[in-house]
Amino acid sequence: MKRIAIWLVGILALSLKLSSAHASALVDDGTSLLDGELGATPTVLYSQSSLVRAGAANLITLNAPSAGEVFLSLMDLGFPESLGSLKFSLSNSPTALVGLANPGTLTLYVTGATTLYASVYATAQGSADMGLYNLTETFLGGASPVPLPPPGLLLGASLIMALLALGARRFLALTRSLASADPLSLPAA
Repeated sequence: MKRIAIWLVGILALSLKLSSAHASALVDDGTSLLDGELGATPTVLYSQSSLVRAGAANLITLNAPSAGEVFLSLMDLGFPESLGSLKFSLSNSPTALVGLANPGTLTLYVTGATTLYASVYATAQGSADMGLYNLTETFLGGASPVPLPPPGLLLGASLIMALLALGARRFLALTRSLASADPLSLPAA
């Protein structure tokens, strides 16, 4: 019985430890929500600001060195005035993958080393007819979206297994005691 209690405590502790796993994300200010538990830190692979006079279209080659998460951030820096429009599209060689109609952050999961092509379209406005934007590529290697089982499921499955083991042990003990008893002997009165 002591062994079963020790196993139950061990299984419970393991299920609680597994429930603390979580996926990562990158928020708009460029900081990672990963804690040090997984040991991954984001790396800025590309960051460039471009000045726009009237209108401009830029093609930028971006690289992801291995499997992981790629975060692309496009920001209107509002200097000297905000841009009239700022659009973005992303492709790998022959096909368009995604686009942004406004400044913001885009997250992609890549399965291996990948070359991406970013097209940025900007139109200035105001009396200066100028504007400034920034494109940043941040890479978090080795991270991939992996579904994690809910902690309740782990706990429930471990408790069911423990109860089945306990029931099987009691059943075996009962059948052994019945097999060793003499069926012809009568209890003393």
